[in-house]
Amino acid sequence: MHNLLFSITIPAYKRLFLYEAIDSCLAQTYKNFELIIVDDASPEDIKGIVDRFDDQRIRYYRNEKNCGAINVVDNWNICLSYARGEYIICMGDDDRLLPCCLEEYARLIEEYPEIGLLHGWTEIIDEHSQITELSAPRPLWESAYSVAWNRWENRHHQYIGDWCFEIEWLRKQGGFYKLPLAWSSDDITAIIGALKNGVVNSQKPCFQYRNHSSTITTNGGNSSIKVDAVRMEREWFEKFLAKEPMDKLDCIYRKMFLNNMQKHFERKYGTTIAWDLNSNNIFRIFRYYRFRKEYGYTRRALGYAIQSWIRYKIKCIF
Repeated sequence: MHNLLFSITIPAYKRLFLYEAIDSCLAQTYKNFELIIVDDASPEDIKGIVDRFDDQRIRYYRNEKNCGAINVVDNWNICLSYARGEYIICMGDDDRLLPCCLEEYARLIEEYPEIGLLHGWTEIIDEHSQITELSAPRPLWESAYSVAWNRWENRHHQYIGDWCFEIEWLRKQGGFYKLPLAWSSDDITAIIGALKNGVVNSQKPCFQYRNHSSTITTNGGNSSIKVDAVRMEREWFEKFLAKEPMDKLDCIYRKMFLNNMQKHFERKYGTTIAWDLNSNNIFRIFRYYRFRKEYGYTRRALGYAIQSWIRYKIKCIF
């Protein structure tokens, strides 16, 4: 199993935590991997960070044209195009792999050789690389429907970097699923990956996700684009759920999805709009009211947004 080649990819734009990200990859106890760094035409000196390392497993590329935050998934797929391995990790330029990560994945692949997707238990770290949170543990194996449902119910926190995809399967499905700002792209790509034979979850921490103010997820900007991405996500789920699965438990999950579809996306629209209200002001709600039909959300979603905004303001006061 030590002949299995992993492709670790870093679509890079910011250099602040990049050294830590690269260093965490080179510290793996499992040594058979390539590290692909794709500089998204950054104005920062990404190559200067990369050049501080002397390791033949590192391959550096620079895009001629910047994909940008809205089209960030394009850079994920550029990373995929350079990969020569059998499994791929696409991690942020501010995240870290724990030293056991690849060794744990290799062990799980040996036990489940037909698996198309693995997931690493995740530690959340801050700007100072201190652990602030641990994601909820998961069962050893889940179906694609279980992964999706637990994400819908907010039982699972997940990020693109804590997944490890079989490259051949991922490429056959068209690569990483593109939505603007990668808004739920990781969720949908994970479901697609799990459609092969489910997902195997590590039972010990393997990955560290860095949560800080400049990440796309926590940034309140571009909310109108995020709202449109939610509309696209709903369209994908409607197609995904159109066909009844063979497995009896998955049929139950599908029924739960369909029964909760409207409520789930009303809340998701509301949460996304609330981030914009928190970053700007409550009066922007009138703008969202005006464009509600264009983006496909209801007045109830706006109600959720106002409730979320009120809770946020109360939290700030106390």
